[in-house]
Amino acid sequence: MVSRWVQTVRGLAWCAGLAMLAGGCDVPSAGGSWPGAIRAGVDPVARLDPSAVRVAEAPQREVTEQLAQLANEIASRHEDVFRAAPPNDVIHEVELVFLQTGRIAELAGYYREAVERQGEGAPMRPRLAMMYQRLGQPELAEQQARRAVQERPEDPAAHFSLAFCLGQVSAQDSAVLPEVRDGLARALALDPGFSLGSSMTNAQIRMELARLEELLGARVNDERAGGAVDVRVDGGEEQ
Repeated sequence: MVSRWVQTVRGLAWCAGLAMLAGGCDVPSAGGSWPGAIRAGVDPVARLDPSAVRVAEAPQREVTEQLAQLANEIASRHEDVFRAAPPNDVIHEVELVFLQTGRIAELAGYYREAVERQGEGAPMRPRLAMMYQRLGQPELAEQQARRAVQERPEDPAAHFSLAFCLGQVSAQDSAVLPEVRDGLARALALDPGFSLGSSMTNAQIRMELARLEELLGARVNDERAGGAVDVRVDGGEEQ
């Protein structure tokens, strides 16, 4: 039985338009020249919807064939599928399909092509930024995220993408935590119900914001008291 999320993405692919070019995309493969690209098979999984993951990882041959066919259908119509940013739930499901079929770097290329076609204020730029981060390219990710914020200041996804990208490197540089907090807060101020669908719910975003506010508040209090405390992203403290 085809799952609901497979049906959703398949419907998006088939409704994308008439015959589309099925040309490939000139991007490094997951094992190619992008350092850390192997993390693309690890990082996103932690926040994928559990029911969708169970379906995707089921050992039945028919599920594997469906995923491969679905990825091919989306790839053949990627220009129309990503002409404008699809809903977050659909994007999440598309990313799951390409992740489970080992084609996540290819999907990053489709995002990049979409951004290039959309030009200034590209609605897919926040997604491209987060994809770069997942593929182990933090500098490219931050560059795209900051540009998204500059070009789309009223788009909550732009502010979230910057918070997401900076948050992934905050373990090495806790100085970015205030900007992470501010990005999450701005995204929620623009859209109180903002989420990335099942991959990052509104409740999870609010919990992360509350955690950051608590951590940063503790750091301010310690600094006022004359302590030299470095707040780590995992919630611990280093003296």
